[in-house]
Amino acid sequence: ELHLVSASASVTRNLSRCIGRCHLNVEEFVLASHASALSCLEKDERELGVTLVDMGAGTTGFSIFTGGRNVFADVIPAGGMHVTNDIAKGLSTTLAQAERLKTLHGSCISTNLDEQVMINVPQLGEDADGDEGNVLPRSMLVG
Repeated sequence: ELHLVSASASVTRNLSRCIGRCHLNVEEFVLASHASALSCLEKDERELGVTLVDMGAGTTGFSIFTGGRNVFADVIPAGGMHVTNDIAKGLSTTLAQAERLKTLHGSCISTNLDEQVMINVPQLGEDADGDEGNVLPRSMLVG
């Protein structure tokens, strides 16, 4: 059984009222990573044991399952937005370009090819459509 302790009882109460005004009833509140796990993990995966990582823009939640039960869940205050900001600062590019680089070339796992694959990184103040910009190894982004 998963118990969710809300940071604010008033938030839970306001959500319940809002949903009630739509003529719906709240059966229970669950942690977002738990809901994600129920929607994308197979029953066998939850039985054998798995950790689901749910990375959002501002937070990353995780749920650990074993024996078909959620035995631990938590949330850390770091998400995809933080990664994008770090890329923009580290490579001296715009947030839009950093998001694009993260989506097209980003990875959590480095490979031997990362040093050989070159990516174009438009610098701050430069035209993103032009051929200008720094050409860097993908390893700089992945690192």
